[in-house]
Amino acid sequence: ISLYRAVQTHYASLTEPVAENSIIEKLGDDVQFEKNIGNKRYIVTQRKYAIFPQQSGPLKISPVTFTADVNDSNRRRSLFLNSTRPVSISTKEISLSVKPKPAGANDPWLPAKNVVLADRWTPVTKELTVGEPITWTLMLSVQGLSESQLPEIKLPDIKGLQLYPDTPQKERKIDEKGILGQRIEKYAVIPSVEGPITIPEVRLSWWNTETDKMETT
Repeated sequence: ISLYRAVQTHYASLTEPVAENSIIEKLGDDVQFEKNIGNKRYIVTQRKYAIFPQQSGPLKISPVTFTADVNDSNRRRSLFLNSTRPVSISTKEISLSVKPKPAGANDPWLPAKNVVLADRWTPVTKELTVGEPITWTLMLSVQGLSESQLPEIKLPDIKGLQLYPDTPQKERKIDEKGILGQRIEKYAVIPSVEGPITIPEVRLSWWNTETDKMETT
């Protein structure tokens, strides 16, 4: 939502959007900057939201209304007359159509623009010692979902290793693309047998909302 002001305002307020059967989250703080349009200087205030529909079908997002008092040059200043006048402007109502979850989609349901699953070992080494712990960190980054919507990373059975999980960390980042949810899981890994150990792939299926296809990372 972008608000352009070329006049001084007083007692300004901006309502929040409302959408039935949806979760609405404000993304970060308001951003304010100046912009020249037709040789007139505007102060621009931008506010971003993420909207997560909870069911398929039609979705309406309510108008957002800005109200304020502005200086009125047509009124004479006096002790008895207010030199301001009230103004009110609104956005238009937005109508959307929410797609249902595809019949062939896997669980957990993970609709997103992009998904990255990465890992690292601390310290960096391929030579382990029986009984000595090493830290294994897995990082799941999902463009388009909040950190609370990300699933637990399921690990395959690994013979010869004992895994002790730490409490998962959940984070979010806000950029020009919207919301980026992250889930970070750490394990203390202790080898229990001597010899070569193979760790199978850690796989996660997700639904690409831009190509409308299932993908695996």
